[in-house]
Amino acid sequence: MNVILTSQGYLNLDYPSGAGEMYEYTNSAFLALTRGWARFIGSQNELGSIQPGMLADLVVSKGRLLNAPSVKLPEILPVITLVGGKVAYESTEL
Repeated sequence: MNVILTSQGYLNLDYPSGAGEMYEYTNSAFLALTRGWARFIGSQNELGSIQPGMLADLVVSKGRLLNAPSVKLPEILPVITLVGGKVAYESTEL
């Protein structure tokens, strides 16, 4: 997997050196869609980050979903999907 997600934010391990601007853009966009949105709707104590006690639906994909060109998106497949704390989908290719 190429991505690490923590309660402190998002880190893509595959950015080439010198790609700091792209990392900052992706990081900001991702945080706006997770913790920022939870804060906006007043649910920051329940949503927006992955940590004990928080609610989360989660999709883990094989590939770099957030910075892939749109033509490559169909090639990025889910590995596992968790909904309501339960496995809703698990790839047979784990």
